[in-house]
Amino acid sequence: DFFILNVIFCVVLFVPLERIFPKRPEQHVFRTEWREDLLYYFISSLFVQIFAFTTFAPSNFILDHIKIENLRAWVSALPLFMQVIAIMIITDFVQYWLHRAFHRVPFLWGFHAVHHSAEHLNVLAAYRLGWTRFFSGGWLLFMPLVWIGFHPGAVFATLALNLLYQSWIHTDLIPKLGWLEYILNTPSNHRVH
Repeated sequence: DFFILNVIFCVVLFVPLERIFPKRPEQHVFRTEWREDLLYYFISSLFVQIFAFTTFAPSNFILDHIKIENLRAWVSALPLFMQVIAIMIITDFVQYWLHRAFHRVPFLWGFHAVHHSAEHLNVLAAYRLGWTRFFSGGWLLFMPLVWIGFHPGAVFATLALNLLYQSWIHTDLIPKLGWLEYILNTPSNHRVH
């Protein structure tokens, strides 16, 4: 299961780094909330898998009925690495505005508030996602990418990179990254968020 492998990979990668380069050396890896983090993660990953499976039929129907062959041909002709870069830019832009809406719109905040309920930030807190967030529609972001011609492998590669990045910015790791703080969402500025 991709979601279980993701947790294992990120914990094996980031927990030692959090211990070597901690922002708060006194914070324990298994803080009192770690069980809630994992419970939220497993429940939400189950819903992701259910929703992903149930989107195949509508996706195939839409692909059969929309006429964007020229766009699909142009996008699918791009080399995979260019597709990944394009997807990263598109999804970063959309996720920024979606995340901003989660904080500004009271109805959407209800889906997102559980993510901010951890008292201390570390890599496990990244997985604190409520099961109701799937009703907000954020998971729909990746479906249109395949519709317009991006290779599913490029979409999944970008999703995997995105999950790794999201895990990294939730770590208690690396105090400041200099000029990168102005152009990237880093662990130190995400802690302020």
